Amino acid sequence: MTHNPDEAGLALHTKPGKPELLAGPALRTIRDRGPARRLSWFTASGDVVMHGGELLVSS
Repeated sequence: MTHNPDEAGLALHTKPGKPELLAGPALRTIRDRGPARRLSWFTASGDVVMHGGELLVSS
């Protein structure tokens, strides 16, 4: 799993205890351990060139 619901702030919408959920055990482990990172959206003007891996700072 590249990203998970906890990183995206969507943990409220997942039920890792649901028996038929295949990812349940992995989601429970992530939830117990806590997310390693948080995903967020941002916008930039059209003339900004992004290559990936840039440091983004929120103020």
